[in-house]
Amino acid sequence: MKALLWLLAAITVAAAPLTATARCGFGLPPSYADISAVMLRQAGCDGTLRAKPVKSLNCSTFWALFWYGQPTEYAQYTLPGKTGFYRLSKSVREVRNILQQDSFFSLSPPDLNVTDTAKSVLSVKRCGVITRIQIYNSPRFVDAATARLFKDLVRFIEKAPAKKISSDPADFKYTLLFDP
Repeated sequence: MKALLWLLAAITVAAAPLTATARCGFGLPPSYADISAVMLRQAGCDGTLRAKPVKSLNCSTFWALFWYGQPTEYAQYTLPGKTGFYRLSKSVREVRNILQQDSFFSLSPPDLNVTDTAKSVLSVKRCGVITRIQIYNSPRFVDAATARLFKDLVRFIEKAPAKKISSDPADFKYTLLFDP
């Protein structure tokens, strides 16, 4: 009997890594392993009528695309001395870890309709489905859990080794991937 229990325990431990494999399909719970693309767009911070001077990535305008099997692209529009188009040496796999750590699939930020306020949009492609979270870039308009995710992603982008491809920021050519 003891040997049978040990055998069952060994099989359970051996099968545990299989739970991290992609498993798209009807009725299955979301898995972070299924995420194939992540795009973060940020349009400054605070109100557009009283915008702060851009001194850091937190208040800049940029987009970053992490796409499975493709180089990670990043375009910076407003950060002085850093504007341009870049390749980041980070992958969608690493972004998945941040999304999982901050419970992306469990977030439910408030549904607000605010005008003249900068916003950030996080789009996640999983199994052909786009899940999008939009926040207004002002502390009074976002819940703590969602703010933490966006802050962690911006910090991740900021620390990523980058290779400048061009001094001119590129337009986002994959718009139809996320906004049909």
